[in-house]
Amino acid sequence: MLQDGGAHKSVWHSRGDAASKFCILCKNLFVQESQIVDEDGTKLLSCNVLKWDELVKASNADLRNTARYLERKAVTTPAQQFALLQQSLGMTYHKHSLLLCRPLDPYVQPVDVYMHDWMHALFVDGVFNLVLYLMLETVLQLGLTNVYSVFSNYIANWRWPHRVHSYHLHEIFTADRRDKHRLAKHIKMQASDGLSLVSVAALFTTKAMPI
Repeated sequence: MLQDGGAHKSVWHSRGDAASKFCILCKNLFVQESQIVDEDGTKLLSCNVLKWDELVKASNADLRNTARYLERKAVTTPAQQFALLQQSLGMTYHKHSLLLCRPLDPYVQPVDVYMHDWMHALFVDGVFNLVLYLMLETVLQLGLTNVYSVFSNYIANWRWPHRVHSYHLHEIFTADRRDKHRLAKHIKMQASDGLSLVSVAALFTTKAMPI
């Protein structure tokens, strides 16, 4: 099943990047902001995994066990505590979830068919948004404080194909948007905008970077 994050939330009830445990396929991976790794004395949890073999992969049974653990806890746990439990496990309880339907166990194998849409993985608060932010942040730290405005002007003067809705792309990097990006620690934009900008950003970085 090739899906974006919204579809995964609807089908598997994954909480995605809204959760402390943002990937239901990874048993040891948590967001840095949760600070859960700092509290983990076992050193089993991580927030800085860079290699595939550093991940502890979940099985189909693991996902079902998580869903059914939440099913049991939903009956006895106060609402506020239950919300935190779902946040920490990266899964939302729904009484009619596919993972709670016992007759489907032999047929529904989520781990075997779970696949991210590559465009959304790269461009929805994804890899491109973060790498571009880190590049601009590095240039800022080197003293070019108007790099966002320079990049905005570079984009505004680009001759785009007619199929690209380009009239607003330069506005993403205007001076008044800079602080919002820095506060979020990534470039906030639509996935389609990121896809349009990726080649232009590469040329700006390699050919026109004013530093």
